[in-house]
Amino acid sequence: MPDSPVPPSRWGDSPPWWLTADTLDAEPPPSGPSREDAPPRAAGHAPGGDASGRGDRASAPADRAPTPLAPAPRAPRPGGAASTRRSQRKIVLVSAVGGLCAIAAVAAGTFLMGGGDGGPAKQITVQPEAGGLRLNAAEPAASVAFPFITEAVRRGGASRPHQTSAVYSGAASNVLFIGGTASITDPIAFLDRARPNTALSFQHVGPGVCGTFAVLSEVHPYCAWATSGSYGFVASNLPAQDTTDLAKLTTRLRGDVER
Repeated sequence: MPDSPVPPSRWGDSPPWWLTADTLDAEPPPSGPSREDAPPRAAGHAPGGDASGRGDRASAPADRAPTPLAPAPRAPRPGGAASTRRSQRKIVLVSAVGGLCAIAAVAAGTFLMGGGDGGPAKQITVQPEAGGLRLNAAEPAASVAFPFITEAVRRGGASRPHQTSAVYSGAASNVLFIGGTASITDPIAFLDRARPNTALSFQHVGPGVCGTFAVLSEVHPYCAWATSGSYGFVASNLPAQDTTDLAKLTTRLRGDVER
């Protein structure tokens, strides 16, 4: 904006003759602000305004920082929820199958190892009759098979055995029975080890074993069973090559002495 014009002197361009140069210098300046007396203005400052040149308009409040927008949610993939449910069902199914397999393995191990049925521990008791044979009054230690079968039990390595023995006889049979209760960690391994020191043959028969052993020049059969808590051996005091009949007798005799 241009500066305001200086008002003309009241004397015009030709002052009176009586005014000297000194008088003119001493004469007060005309009324009204002069350019020299005006307060200095800041650079870039416009009258009635601020440095921005916007005049007397009220400064507008500063704009607020823009609020960041949250990312838009992703649209679910087709079949995503169904896929998650299928995965969860698979996990549950695999866990269930794994549990059933573990139970089946334990049950199968118990059966194959000749374990008990989960009930009370079995007790071995000599009965007046067992397997269709009657108890013989003869001393068990005096029977032919006694030293061979007691050696077999010792080789088995049963822990803390509580053992009993008896001789049973019939019309064409005379057998030694030795059995008892013990802590047997692995019944199959026990039977594999528990062989007479003169064993000639050995085979697994059902949950037990059968074999033959030599008494001098004669062959005698024997059969045995074992569980985690009991065992029993039946050996013939009479020579025989075949173990089939003795195996059947052992099954019947076990049912009577193991309670």
